[in-house]
Amino acid sequence: MLVFKNKAKHLERCRMFIIIGVDGLSSNLLQQQIAYMPHVASLLAQSAYSYVARAGVPAISSINWGTHFFGHGPAYHCWVNNEKPFACSGATSIFDVIPHSVGYGKWDALRRHIPAFRTTGGDSDTASNMALHVKKRDCNLIAGVFDAVDDANHQSKSQKRALQHVDAYVGTVLKHVTSSDYVLLISDHGPRDCKWWQWSCRDHYGMLSSEIETPVMLKGPSIAPGQMTRRVTHQDTSYYVLHALNYPIPCDWRLGEHGNCTTSWPGTRIHVPLAEEQLREHVDVAIWIVAPLVLLLCALACLPPMHRKLRRRTNQQDLGAVRLL
Repeated sequence: MLVFKNKAKHLERCRMFIIIGVDGLSSNLLQQQIAYMPHVASLLAQSAYSYVARAGVPAISSINWGTHFFGHGPAYHCWVNNEKPFACSGATSIFDVIPHSVGYGKWDALRRHIPAFRTTGGDSDTASNMALHVKKRDCNLIAGVFDAVDDANHQSKSQKRALQHVDAYVGTVLKHVTSSDYVLLISDHGPRDCKWWQWSCRDHYGMLSSEIETPVMLKGPSIAPGQMTRRVTHQDTSYYVLHALNYPIPCDWRLGEHGNCTTSWPGTRIHVPLAEEQLREHVDVAIWIVAPLVLLLCALACLPPMHRKLRRRTNQQDLGAVRLL
């Protein structure tokens, strides 16, 4: 009996959730270039997936990686830029909930906001460290963020080559994954498509679908492959991890939301709207309905003065013409 209990504890300790983060990978880019990513294509075929996981806006790395790992948007995790704002601390991430967890990435802001992350020299080191943990099976949660695609987007380099490099790194990690492990591939945002005539265009501040729609792939026990039939946001990542590893939802995640903290598993049609999603919907309504009405009212208010000024000028011209006669 004692042996059985020890074996059960060992199996529980070996249950793993691997998060593969690809910075700058939009759904549009992935679908166009999937032929150059055989390992990701293989993962896609075995996963519940979505191409319409919406990024938070503005679509920048800090806000969206924070939302992935903290289960809430920037109003909660305060990760709105590289540095943490003054007196803004105490947010609970999935790495705080799960004791045996580790993350890797070359972007130093990851370590500053999540102590469980370790800064690497590049994507190759990130993949090697992740693969070592998966092989040793010494952590329940292993995460890595690969930057090659985002670097290519910023520096106008070949996206094809960057995607091929990332795919090779993904293959290095997947080589040691077992059928009892969960694998989640996510991204934070897509590349900004700035045209030559858009002089004010800036990276990662757009609202195009090519920038805010990111892919999600979740593979693991009891996960049926196929397209997800529910809305997906970056907040779902933390819930997926805790649900798969049988960890409770942190108490401070529950404030202002539904008391039972339920979230839907891929493949169901149920969706629990979060407070920030509802707020974003209200903001969208304000932008697309209220703003045009305000502009219309301003235009109507300006018409009478403009009309009077035009009439005065016309009368003056007529009077001048009469004097000349």
